[in-house]
Amino acid sequence: MRLDLKINTAPIAMSACLKPCLRQTALSTYDHVLLWINEIDWKEQIRLITTATILGGAICLITNLLSRRYGDTFDVETWIHLPDWVKTFPNTPSAPRRTGPTCVPRPMPKHRDRTKRTVIQRLEIYLFAWPSRGGVIILDCAEAVDLEFLGLDTFNPPEKRLDDQAAEDAFCQRLLLLGAKWWCSERRAQFLKAAEEMDPAAIEALGEEREAAPTMRERRWVCVGWPSSEEGFWVSEFDTTLWEVEEEDNVVPDDTARLRLARTMDERCEMLEKHFKGRFYRDVGEYEGFAFLNSWAEKEAGTWVD
Repeated sequence: MRLDLKINTAPIAMSACLKPCLRQTALSTYDHVLLWINEIDWKEQIRLITTATILGGAICLITNLLSRRYGDTFDVETWIHLPDWVKTFPNTPSAPRRTGPTCVPRPMPKHRDRTKRTVIQRLEIYLFAWPSRGGVIILDCAEAVDLEFLGLDTFNPPEKRLDDQAAEDAFCQRLLLLGAKWWCSERRAQFLKAAEEMDPAAIEALGEEREAAPTMRERRWVCVGWPSSEEGFWVSEFDTTLWEVEEEDNVVPDDTARLRLARTMDERCEMLEKHFKGRFYRDVGEYEGFAFLNSWAEKEAGTWVD
C-alpha cells in the first residue's frame, strides 16, 4: 500500500520540481511536459526495470557458474563482459568445484597413458595390464588380497607396467585369473563405467545406438578367490543392471562390500561360498562362465579402438 502511494504521487512530485524551471518557458512546452509525465505508467515502468535487473543479474550469475564449472568447453567471457563482482562469485572455500560422475562428461583424451599399472582413486583402485594381443585388461575395485596374489607391494603398488612385453603378458594372464575384464579399448571401459553410473550422455548414446549395447561379458560382476591350498578356485558372478537385465534371478547383491572384510584369499573363498553363490572349479579349463578367466587361450588378438 505504501509503495503504491509513493508511486502514484511520483508525477506530482516531479511536476513540482520541474515547475520552477519551466516557468520562463512557453506555456505550451510546460503543458506538454506535464502531459508527458502524467501519461507515464510509473508502476509498470518500475516493474519492468525491476524485472530486467533481476533477470540480468541471474543471467550473469548462471553464465559465470557455467564458465567456472565447465571452463574448458564453456567460455562465457568470449561473448559477454561480466563485472568484477560477478567474476569473483562464488570463489570461496564453501563452494568447491564439483567433480566426478555428477559432472557433464568431458571428451575422452585422444592419447591415453598405456604404461600405467595402478590407478588409485577416492573410492576404488584399478589395476591395468597391456597384452601384446591388443586391448587393455582392467581389474576394478582391486583389494589388498588381489595385490598379494599378483605379487605387488600393497604399500607402494607400481605405477607403471613392465618394460618387457613377455613379462607383461605373463602379468596379463595372472590378472585375468582374478576376474579382470579384457576390453577392446580403455575408452570403451570408461564409457560403460559412465553408463553404469547413469551418466545422461552415456545413456543417450546407448539409447540412440551411437554406442553398442554392453555384452554380457562387459556387464558381468565377477569375483574370484584362490585358496592357499592351490586346489582349484571359487567364482561368484552376477548379472548387473547396466542398461538391461538378462538374469533377473541372478542380479548382483547389495552387500558385495562384505568382501572387503576378507583379510586373506582363504577368507574371500569362504565368503564367496557362503554369501555369494560361489562355485568351485578344479582348474581354469573347467570354467564356462562369462568372465575372462580362460580367455587368453581363446582370444588371439585385440583392437586399439580409441
